[in-house]
Amino acid sequence: MSRKEKILKKAAKLFSQYSYHGLSMAKLAKSLKVSKSLLFYHFKNKVTLYKEMLKTAFQNIIDSLKMVSQNSLPAEEKLKKLIFSYSQTLAKEENLIRLWFFETSSQTKAIQSLLKKLRNEIIDQFSQVIKEGIKRKEFKKSNAKRLASSLLSLMDGFLYQRGNKGRIKETIELLLKGLKS
Repeated sequence: MSRKEKILKKAAKLFSQYSYHGLSMAKLAKSLKVSKSLLFYHFKNKVTLYKEMLKTAFQNIIDSLKMVSQNSLPAEEKLKKLIFSYSQTLAKEENLIRLWFFETSSQTKAIQSLLKKLRNEIIDQFSQVIKEGIKRKEFKKSNAKRLASSLLSLMDGFLYQRGNKGRIKETIELLLKGLKS
């Protein structure tokens, strides 16, 4: 792991522990046992560091979703695999969950804009599979983007609450049943 990757990993943990406003570059440098100048060598400022940390974490999620959405399964199976992949990947990114759910409203406009862009990339992966299912007549005609957004919001709620896996599966099955033609 490169020094920059180590900084990003530690920053994610500390941002989720102290919040964006509660973590200074000095505190991060001290925790990493490096100089502040080393942090500023890799990142122009705290906003840049935070944005890069978010991009890295979200890219892991997006990449795992793209792998699933590119296979040739029926849309329902693909959607189930997307849900599973999203849940598993996000569960591994516990720091991201805390940052995403608690920090969003207190962020700068640039960070809020980035979060919205990254979230839309995730929604697009789900929306494409739903559109594919509609086109193949596996799913009822519906607004795929709105449905994808609602599905993700539902899943985020379960992840945030560390919901019962049986309840999550039951809810997703109910949703998929309603989607079918």
